[in-house]
Amino acid sequence: MFDKKKSPYFFIAPFFIMFTVFWIWPIVQSFIWSFSEWDGLSEKRFVGFGNYIALFNENDFLISLKNTILAAIVYIIILLVISLILGFLLNSSILKGRAFFRTSFFIPVTVSLPVVALIFYIIYAAHNGVLNNILSFLGMSDSINWLGDTKFALWSIVGLRVWRAAGYYTIFIIAGLQAIPRSTVEAGHVDGAGTWQVIRHIILPQLKPIIVYIIIASSIWAFQLFEEPWILTQGGPMNATATVAIHIYRNAFQFFKLGYASASAYVLTMIIMVFAIINLRIAKD
Repeated sequence: MFDKKKSPYFFIAPFFIMFTVFWIWPIVQSFIWSFSEWDGLSEKRFVGFGNYIALFNENDFLISLKNTILAAIVYIIILLVISLILGFLLNSSILKGRAFFRTSFFIPVTVSLPVVALIFYIIYAAHNGVLNNILSFLGMSDSINWLGDTKFALWSIVGLRVWRAAGYYTIFIIAGLQAIPRSTVEAGHVDGAGTWQVIRHIILPQLKPIIVYIIIASSIWAFQLFEEPWILTQGGPMNATATVAIHIYRNAFQFFKLGYASASAYVLTMIIMVFAIINLRIAKD
């Protein structure tokens, strides 16, 4: 006879089996591979920390690491500032048609990445691109090769990412603002505080948990930057948009250096973990 006490475990078992097979096991396996030299076909050869040492002696990896960190920091700062500004504006009772604007700013999140990449390829086109046409209309005679110039390529991709994500994180800011009791804000005004003082000393401290969440969540996505530069530039020009994720992809699926790629992945994982821990510690202060 079927034991009713054990029946719940049978219902939740598929999830834990799938989680173990497709999440836990690959994580453990890739960690083991990071200490070996393996092309996926021949026998693995244990190399200890050889892959990790080689990584930090490889110029391409160091460039991709620098690009990833710089792009992530700039992306997170700009995204947070824009999300806060939009959040305050879209939560303001003065603004008419708030529902329309909230929906409009959220739409980019719902658009598939290939479509977004195509749109921005047209915007960033060196000749007759939308952005260059606007700059030409404003009086700039020389067109800019946004995706082909090493000075602009990485930041053009960061701009794409900010445009795509700002509306999503703005929703969290709006939710946080609506959770703050109006009586608290009104009390600040009654005590003689100006608008900026109320924002700085009353609203922002209460938004701190949401701000920390935005920083951590956006940083995870930022450090995993892959699709946009791969679709638009494939890491070029001259590795200007190469990232750690692209480095992992190339070594794993183009050069079949699975152990080396696994080591790259774990370096990236450690960077994300350190960044998240730092933010959590700051949040507790």
